Amino acid sequence: MSTKKHQLKKNSDFKKWQTVVFALLAIVWMIVIFQSSSADGDTSSMSSDAVYTHFFNWMPYSLEVIKFIRKSAHFIAYAVLGFLFANFFGSLMDDDRQVLIFSFLSGLFYAVSDELHQAFVPGRSAMFTDVLIDGAGIIVGILLAWGIIAAIDYFVSARRGKT
Repeated sequence: MSTKKHQLKKNSDFKKWQTVVFALLAIVWMIVIFQSSSADGDTSSMSSDAVYTHFFNWMPYSLEVIKFIRKSAHFIAYAVLGFLFANFFGSLMDDDRQVLIFSFLSGLFYAVSDELHQAFVPGRSAMFTDVLIDGAGIIVGILLAWGIIAAIDYFVSARRGKT
């Protein structure tokens, strides 16, 4: 994305719709993350075991596999949040640097607050490495959002050029 207005951003009705939808989706997703972080250590372990049973049972059960599942969940959850924030802030701002900064810092702030929250949940702990994994997920989500918007802009421009 460049700092010029995108094809989709030119339509103010779409922009308003995008702002509301992505704000609501981001709030719902933050609630989902919060609820997941509120699960005690035993419940969280049972969730990881369930993912192992459904997707990784072809591998020998080990702490490394379970750790991979747990860290992947962090990465994916925050990639989704980064995607939602990029679309939300992208509907409010035309400068991609501002979208990147606000999306990343908002996601990172939520990741830090989520880890602090986990410090007070029985059987859970706050880990700086999880914040780093969350931050990487946020960046991937932002880049994914930008890639999708760039692809849509390209196809909309190409279609308009043909008519």
